[in-house]
Amino acid sequence: MNYTVLRLTVDGVLLCKGHLQRLDAVDGARRASVAAWARSATPGIWALRLDGEILTVHPRAASHLHEQIAGRTHPSPLGAMDMQIAKPPGPSVYDALRTPNVATVLTSPDGTHAWEACTAAVVSCRGGRIQFPPYGHPRVRSVTECAVRDALPVLDAPVQLYVGTPLALLNAVVGVCALRLEGCTDLPKTVRQTLREVIDATIAWP
Repeated sequence: MNYTVLRLTVDGVLLCKGHLQRLDAVDGARRASVAAWARSATPGIWALRLDGEILTVHPRAASHLHEQIAGRTHPSPLGAMDMQIAKPPGPSVYDALRTPNVATVLTSPDGTHAWEACTAAVVSCRGGRIQFPPYGHPRVRSVTECAVRDALPVLDAPVQLYVGTPLALLNAVVGVCALRLEGCTDLPKTVRQTLREVIDATIAWP
C-alpha cells in the first residue's frame, strides 16, 4: 500500500511527479486510476492510498502550517535509523509529536541538528546555496525536497541548530513555510523565491 497527501489545483497536481512516484503509479493501470480521479475531483487537499489498482481517496483539512509558525524541537522518533522512509499513513510514530499551530522540528538524538519536521522537510542555505540534511539522516522521503533536488544544485550537509542557521519548512501542500525557532533565522528572500518558483513549476496532470 502506498500513501500520499497532495494539493489538487485547477491546473493539476502540485508536485505531480513526486506524488506519482510515492504512489508507485508512474505508468500503467495505477497511474490511470490516479489520473481519472484527478480529472474529476474538486481542487483541494486530498489523502490518497493505492493498494494494487484500488485507489482510496479522502479529503483533508487545510495544513496547520502557516508563515512564521512557532517552532519547537524534539529528538526524531526514528532514532538511529540510517535511511529515509516512505510517508506513513496514520496512526504513525509522528502523531504524538504534533501540536496545533506549532511546527515540531525533529532532531538528532543530541538535539543539535535538524533532520525534518513532523509534517515537512527542513531546508537551509549556505553561501546562497540551498542545503538539505544528508540522505543518511532518518526522515520521511519528501516529494518537495526531491523536486528541488531535481531542479537545482544543492548542498548535502548537516543542518546545525542554535547557531543562527537559516531554516524553513518544505511541505507538499503549503510549499515553503517560514518558522520562528530560537537560534535560527529566515531564509533569504531570493532563496525563498527560487524555491517557490521550483515548486510552482511542478503542477501537472497525472
